[in-house]
Amino acid sequence: MKKVFSLWISHFSIWIYAAILAGLCSYLIIAGEFFQHWYLGFVLLVAPFYEWVVHKYVLHMDPSIQWGWLQRFFERLHRGHHKQPYDVPMIFAQWYVGATFPLQFYLLGRVCMLG
Repeated sequence: MKKVFSLWISHFSIWIYAAILAGLCSYLIIAGEFFQHWYLGFVLLVAPFYEWVVHKYVLHMDPSIQWGWLQRFFERLHRGHHKQPYDVPMIFAQWYVGATFPLQFYLLGRVCMLG
């Protein structure tokens, strides 16, 4: 498990996400709005479940459904990981997927606030 953790913590994308999280938390603390935006913490707690749902139901959708370019994108994005499960660059999300995380978390936060 130590080897897996060191691999995970040494990946560039993890450092990017940690920097974004630290920057967001710092901004909210300095602005005095950390507790007003509690749902951001909730979103971070829900994120692993969200990742599992996306992995199971979106990335492994029925291949008989033809979504054109989106299906090819998912193939390149994710299914390659299953073909080469020990290829480290294939384990982590590509940068262009990570770039959508703020939008995904924002939308998930909005849904939680409305529900």
